[in-house]
Amino acid sequence: MEGEVTSPTYTIVSEYEGRLRLHHVDAYRLSGPEDFDSVGGEDLLSDAGGVCLIEWSERVSEALPAEAAIAEFEVLEDGCRRLRIEGAALETMIPKEGDTLEAMTPKEGDALGGDRGRSLGRSRP
Repeated sequence: MEGEVTSPTYTIVSEYEGRLRLHHVDAYRLSGPEDFDSVGGEDLLSDAGGVCLIEWSERVSEALPAEAAIAEFEVLEDGCRRLRIEGAALETMIPKEGDTLEAMTPKEGDALGGDRGRSLGRSRP
C-alpha cells in the first residue's frame, strides 16, 4: 500500500487497496457491537484478502474474534512510545519484550548501514 492512511473519523470505515486490503475503522462513535455490525463489521473481519484495523476497539470488543490481535500505544513521560501487541494468532510471530528484531536490523553495507538493533517496545515520536 502506498500513500497516507488517515483516521476515518467521519466516515467510520475507510478502505485502502494494497497487497492486502486494509479496512480502517474508527469505532469511537460506535455505541457497541450492534453499531459495528450495522457498518458491516462482520464482513470486514471475515475478508480473507484483507486486514481490519480498528481504532477504539474496546468500544466494539464483544464483536471481535477471540484470536484478534490487539496493539496498544502508550506515550511515556519521556515522550517515547511503547507498543504492546498481543493475540493468540500472533504469539509465535512477535518477539517477546526485550528481544531484538534481528530480521529488521540493518547490516553493514545495507542502505541504512551500521549494525544498530531495534528493540520492541520503545520509539521516539
